[in-house]
Amino acid sequence: MKYQTMYRLYNKNTGEHFYTRSAFERDSLIKGGWNNEETGWTAPTSGTAVYRVYNPNAKGGNHYYTASRYEADNLVKGGWKFGKIQFYGK
Repeated sequence: MKYQTMYRLYNKNTGEHFYTRSAFERDSLIKGGWNNEETGWTAPTSGTAVYRVYNPNAKGGNHYYTASRYEADNLVKGGWKFGKIQFYGK
């Protein structure tokens, strides 16, 4: 099985941790003031999809991760923004 690096960042203003597999996204957030906490873990490149959705209405924004497409779709119906499949779990 292949694995990918999952980067972990921290926003001291909101107290939020953020996870991404994208080095570009990681670097952009670091430039925006997020703290780089390096590699959070390695995730498989296939398996159960984990979706990332974003609530732009929460103070400072809020990201949520779920393995349920149904849950992600319902959050989007409630005003959240759909991100993408962020990583896979076993």
